[in-house]
Amino acid sequence: MARIRTIKPEFFTSEQIAESSTSARLLFVGMWCFCDDGGVHPASVKRLKMEIFPADPITDDEVRGLIDELIENELLVEFEVGNERFWHVSKWEKHQKIDRPTLKHPRPDSPDSTTIRRALDEESSRPRDGMESNGMEERELKQPALSCAKKPKSKANSESVPEIPAKLRDLIAAWNELPTGITTKVAKVDSKPITDGWAKVQRNPDAAAAFDDIPKLMAATKAAMFLHGKPWFRLGWMFAMGSDRATWNVCKVADGQYGNASHARPATSGPRIKPVSEIRTNAVGGILP
Repeated sequence: MARIRTIKPEFFTSEQIAESSTSARLLFVGMWCFCDDGGVHPASVKRLKMEIFPADPITDDEVRGLIDELIENELLVEFEVGNERFWHVSKWEKHQKIDRPTLKHPRPDSPDSTTIRRALDEESSRPRDGMESNGMEERELKQPALSCAKKPKSKANSESVPEIPAKLRDLIAAWNELPTGITTKVAKVDSKPITDGWAKVQRNPDAAAAFDDIPKLMAATKAAMFLHGKPWFRLGWMFAMGSDRATWNVCKVADGQYGNASHARPATSGPRIKPVSEIRTNAVGGILP
């Protein structure tokens, strides 16, 4: 059952939100209304599409791409309980105040929960995402400056940053050299969604093999006209599986499945409707065949 949620004015000026495309922002806000009171929504692309975009010409792959974009921007977490997957809105409890919550779905911190792809933890230095606050942030800002001072990173923390594989660095460098208008460049080489996604594809022989020849993959990316300019088409999308949950996106690109600019847009059947310029009339205004 859909719920009424609240949104703060700061949502629209949040840098974290601004990094997301317009369609991803709409999906994100609309998703709140269909999450349970714990901020959890079943990871069903078709269901989410019908809830947020019931009358829009948007494909399942495009919705999946928007979800991947929100995960990459640390706004959603994808987790699994048993054989069922869910999405959780990051920092939900901090920003949505619900007096008597009704929890219909498992929580990402459940004992039997497995995180698939997650955002940064609650201590992320990113700005708040503008969702409804419970008022604690304002009270925290009124504390003495000493309590709000940022603690220096310990040496242990700095040494825990994983080393970026040379092959991933080469891939990012080639990706960022793609012509303007095809895709979004990778700003942070060591971002968690990128490193986690790379580690995930390396565990699958088919997906890993698609990245063996980077120049060939970049040529296939340039030829994938359907993907060009899509707001969700990012490097992180290449590390994910398609909406069928059976084929990796990078394999589809490498195989040339997106080479047609009208991919996944089947032509409508039926008689052709003549434009006004082609309609002929007789002397009394009757329409001629």
